[in-house]
Amino acid sequence: MLSGNSSGGMALPDLAAALVEGLGEGFTVRAASGYVAIGHPVLGLAAVVPSDDETDAMAAAAELTAQAAKAGVTYPSMHFAVSSAGVKPPWVVRASSMGVDILSAMARASATRPPFDAESLSRVLGALAAPPAPAAPRPTDPDKSLVRMIEACVERALGGQGAWVAGVELSAADVAGPRFMLPALLIAAADKWAIPVVASKGKGGFLIRLSPDPESILGYRVSGIDPSAPLLLFLPIVNLVRRSFSKGECDLNEMIEVFARFLRSNGLDSGAIDDVDVRVATSA
Repeated sequence: MLSGNSSGGMALPDLAAALVEGLGEGFTVRAASGYVAIGHPVLGLAAVVPSDDETDAMAAAAELTAQAAKAGVTYPSMHFAVSSAGVKPPWVVRASSMGVDILSAMARASATRPPFDAESLSRVLGALAAPPAPAAPRPTDPDKSLVRMIEACVERALGGQGAWVAGVELSAADVAGPRFMLPALLIAAADKWAIPVVASKGKGGFLIRLSPDPESILGYRVSGIDPSAPLLLFLPIVNLVRRSFSKGECDLNEMIEVFARFLRSNGLDSGAIDDVDVRVATSA
């Protein structure tokens, strides 16, 4: 398998776009794994690599020839490399004139190569596999030091006790866990904190980013927290936990109910949504 982009070369999408513009009508251009395949119903097939390495170009052409064979078409692909400096006609072409150079080379070679046709072109490039999709980015997490400070605030507010949700006792780390109870904690704290923030004309707010996560206990994880000031994030959290005490125990069931209402009211309980930004107020 060829690499997606050779050192110092252009990106495959840029190369494909330049070839579409430079070759003009009659050509079909298709990005593949590490090269761009081009074809013409009369002039045949060619593989173009995004670097000036002719060896890579030859390997790409061999791969395109093999792909053609899989589609039931026996046809040898030509190969081209692209350089921004030196050239080596006809195989290493100048980037600034690659459309003209490739077209000319394919036209000259077509006189001595096997016949080609539109049906063969369609079969080969139609069956050509697209390059593999880039790996999905790893989920982001909120600032670890901020999460640790939230956990410390929860622990202090609990006074050494545990918190209870649906009859299950949770530690401060559970309550402040980005993939555990932190989404509900922040949403419920935001619900209580919104009034004083509005009264202060938007000052003291914070932004919460939630992302769907099937491995999280609530179906969402906290992927980002952006407070206007850390203290103004910790105050509503501590206040929420302390107000949740009843008969000597911290009952956070209401916190979960607030979070559930938030999901329902925003249509976010389908499980198939994009990331969610929750702005308590404009950070200032």
